[in-house]
Amino acid sequence: MTRVEFTVLGVPAPQGSKRHVGRGVLVESSKALGPWRDAVAWAARDAALRHGITAPLDGPLRLRVEFRFPMPNARPK
Repeated sequence: MTRVEFTVLGVPAPQGSKRHVGRGVLVESSKALGPWRDAVAWAARDAALRHGITAPLDGPLRLRVEFRFPMPNARPK
């Protein structure tokens, strides 16, 4: 089994809602979503290339995601 790991630094952006602007066009309401998606995609592509993966993976796959956030200042002591 090939194991591919990568890290994306930054604050994850929420999906949010979409806004219909006409003619079947939807616009994301979160301006941070596009850059966050791009950062994740580029990190994944870079990791795949480092492992010699050039085609989409097929068959059974397992995904593990870990998010780390700074502790909020208002957390209970």
